[in-house]
Amino acid sequence: MKKTGWMKRFLLLAILLAGLGMPSLPVNATLLIMPIHLILTDRDRTGNITLFNTSGEESVFRIGWRYQKQLETGAYEVSDTPFDPEHDLSKIAIFSPRQVTLQPGQKQRIRVSIRRPPDMKDGEYRAHLALLRVGDSSAEAGPEPVETSAAPAKPQKPSGEAKIQIGLKMNVSYSLPIVLRQGTYNTTASIESARLLPPAPSATAGKNDKPRLNVVLTRTGDYSTFGKILVYWTAPGQAEKQIGIANNVNILPEIARRSVDVYLTESGIPAGTLRVVYEGEVKEKGVTLDEKTFPIGG
Repeated sequence: MKKTGWMKRFLLLAILLAGLGMPSLPVNATLLIMPIHLILTDRDRTGNITLFNTSGEESVFRIGWRYQKQLETGAYEVSDTPFDPEHDLSKIAIFSPRQVTLQPGQKQRIRVSIRRPPDMKDGEYRAHLALLRVGDSSAEAGPEPVETSAAPAKPQKPSGEAKIQIGLKMNVSYSLPIVLRQGTYNTTASIESARLLPPAPSATAGKNDKPRLNVVLTRTGDYSTFGKILVYWTAPGQAEKQIGIANNVNILPEIARRSVDVYLTESGIPAGTLRVVYEGEVKEKGVTLDEKTFPIGG
């Protein structure tokens, strides 16, 4: 009963934070992260990320920088070097602590501090902060995480029984972008196209078995965009209704266009008009970055 109580409190907290425009993300049902991306401007000196242990056991997380390059699908490729060495955030930012031990229901704040050089160039500085869950608090400090967010962590080569045990307890890690925008924001985004697609091939009855809307976004400028895609449908003679949403749609500086599948809530869309909105989040929260209508059927 005690465990159920604090789990309910965490759920209510996540709902509250989302309502305040501060998105959070549960990772493997063991960790709640808020926010899921940290964006700083040239007025900011520090930023904070909060971790909540939502599991029923002690969890230890090792923290480090990771370089990731975004693809047009929204997926990431891990790299040994930053895609833009002149705008490598890890060279001017420090974080603390580097490892945390969280008891069930405990929270921990990660502080990110910026140390600006006097000759700092304008542009967007970025690195990903990687959180790697290790077995227990006896885990030895090791190299910073370098594995992808979608792949299991690779344990270090063991030199004894204790390290073997630690390696076997490694879990999937998660990484989140840390962004510093230096200078005047000059980026715009637009909706290039939208087309209806059948349900995903892997869809099962009752889960993602509705049509999808493939939306292609384009971006110009030196900075990223963070937002969400909203889809509205107006059937002939009827009022407009929202039929789809895709959250956490970002376009980072290394790509000029991104393709996103928005899963819809209606099975049949025979005719009418689709209105697609790309709405900003975080620093541009509530700002309509672009909006277009597309006739369908008829």
